[in-house]
Amino acid sequence: MGDISLPFDEFPVGHTQSTNTTIVLLHGACSSAGEWDLVVKHFSSSYHILAPDLPRHGRARNIIPFTLSNSAQLIANLVRDHALGGRAHIVGFSLGAHIAFELAAHHSGVVLSIFASGWRYWGQPWYTPLIPSVLRFQGMIEDSLPRSWLKLATGGADIRRSEPGSRPPELMREWIAAVSTQVVEPAGSIPGGILVVAATLLGDKAQDAKMAARMLRSDSASGTGVKAMSNGRLTHAWNRQDPELCANVIVDWIEGRPLPKDFLDCE
Repeated sequence: MGDISLPFDEFPVGHTQSTNTTIVLLHGACSSAGEWDLVVKHFSSSYHILAPDLPRHGRARNIIPFTLSNSAQLIANLVRDHALGGRAHIVGFSLGAHIAFELAAHHSGVVLSIFASGWRYWGQPWYTPLIPSVLRFQGMIEDSLPRSWLKLATGGADIRRSEPGSRPPELMREWIAAVSTQVVEPAGSIPGGILVVAATLLGDKAQDAKMAARMLRSDSASGTGVKAMSNGRLTHAWNRQDPELCANVIVDWIEGRPLPKDFLDCE
């Protein structure tokens, strides 16, 4: 990608002696690093947090086109340049989960562990060409609703209003094309393993998490542990529904601690 680099938010600002490992937070489609604003305040200062804007999103709107492969390459560059020790724990929600799996397969050398939530098997049904327009219309409806109504409709998730220009037709076509044609490849060697989460109250399917885990671990020679878990009280956007829980569960996974009891093995 030449000299192109992704803009990012950093917490705490700059590397400090109190931080001992880096966590990279990857947002969903038509969003930005600001998606994580409710979550980052719940991480202790011992974690160095990087939250980039993905290509065609937020401050990276002019980095085009959007593909999973170039997004993963740019994230890998970010980790090498800015993460402590040039490696990081990768957290991806929704579209960010799709990018996390590209990192697992093609850039595992910069990855300490992966926490992926909301990965979806899209496939290519006959109506795939219609999806970008449908989702743009859905976004317009969501933005027009009072936040209290939308929060009720999304299981308590504090969904932000879209930033101006965040749903251009080109982006909608590109990210739908990317996820609908993605072939999840076996993960390389990742010391902390991979967790795939399905938040099944609204939006996610446990069968998708099981499918992703099966594909990620199909090359047993890598030695990377992969788990698939589901939670029936959380919604697809649970980083906005229960941000404190989100931060705590991410840290539990990174530190190798048991997850809360309502996270169930779905394999």
